Amino acid sequence: MKRPIILLALLLASCKTSPVVSQTKDTGAENTELVKRNRGLIEQSNKLKEELECLFRVLFINFKELDTKVRSHVVDHICDITTDNKSAISLLMSALNDEDLWISDRASSALYDVLDRISANDTEAIPEILMVLKLPDKTLQRSALWALSAVGKTDDTPLQILAETLANEDPRLREVALKALGTLGPRAKPGIPRIVNLLEDPDWVVRTSAVITLGEIGKEAKPAIPAIRKAMEVNGWEFKRAATEALRKIGE
Repeated sequence: MKRPIILLALLLASCKTSPVVSQTKDTGAENTELVKRNRGLIEQSNKLKEELECLFRVLFINFKELDTKVRSHVVDHICDITTDNKSAISLLMSALNDEDLWISDRASSALYDVLDRISANDTEAIPEILMVLKLPDKTLQRSALWALSAVGKTDDTPLQILAETLANEDPRLREVALKALGTLGPRAKPGIPRIVNLLEDPDWVVRTSAVITLGEIGKEAKPAIPAIRKAMEVNGWEFKRAATEALRKIGE
């Protein structure tokens, strides 16, 4: 495996250098030469990215057979090596059980970074995100919920998962699920009945998050107005302030 080790070292070093377009006010031939040089750097950067993706495919398949040093580099630089979030999560999930505890710990940190860059285009990564959601690490679970909200902008599956999480026994997960649904606005309409139920949650932060989320959903949440009014009668000033703003957004 010496060749992949050498390639990894060289490519990681190269990918740290990004082409920078000079802001110097050159004119004439000097400016033309500058444009050509920057275009060449951009092409070189794109080629490096393609090489990194090819290398990642090899590393992904042979990850468990790599020596400790290479596995460590892969985990630490995975966001530099690949933009394939589905495969990145899968590899890091495997690395969580690495025999080297340092690698296992770094894999957990790297998962945060990968989940944080999940976008609406990452629908293929939903199964992997759900795998993270099943981990015992509560912090990673919360990161997975936020990742689902990002994908939920274009896919309905995350909406169901987020709505189901509203019944989780952990109040902090219920809180994050509510906030994640709130980022989806009117798309979170199917979850309104469960959100309304949380207006009576024993945790005041969850209750407040529920009413804020209803406000973010907007006019689609009008059926929840009576429940919001009722909840305002038995909650404190902070909830009432959030409820007043929610009612304004809903358009009472």
